[in-house]
Amino acid sequence: MDNIRTSIDSLRRDLELSELRDDLNRTRRKLRDDMELSRSYRLAAAEEELKESEAALEAVRDAVRSPRLSPTGTPYRDYLHTLRLRSLRLEEKRLLEMRRLQELERLRGPKPKWYELKTPQFHVEARKNNELLAAKRQWNDMRDYTENVWKSRDFTRSATII
Repeated sequence: MDNIRTSIDSLRRDLELSELRDDLNRTRRKLRDDMELSRSYRLAAAEEELKESEAALEAVRDAVRSPRLSPTGTPYRDYLHTLRLRSLRLEEKRLLEMRRLQELERLRGPKPKWYELKTPQFHVEARKNNELLAAKRQWNDMRDYTENVWKSRDFTRSATII
């Protein structure tokens, strides 16, 4: 009888232990699922925050890059915008002057006594001479165009400086 009682007690303990193990495993699975769900929610929230902060950062970058003066901006920002506009206008003038000089170089005829040159410049001047001779019928138009390019130096008066 004692053997039966001990075996029944051991079976009860085993049953209780197996139930406890099952409860423990269920609880672990539930915690793991909750953690994964929580992690995915946290990741989604973090991604959303990141997108919002990137959008805000891009808006700030656009505001800083824009050359417009805003009445709501700070005096320092307005001064920076003014300096940026000034530098852009100077850069524009410099580029226009470079283009004008390149065009004048393209239009100019060969140097006097170019045929006596013994340097690589001889080939440049010979090409200019050949182009000039080939365009004999358009000399008047070329002369007028060259004069207009020379006069175009007055473009600097139309650009306003702050």
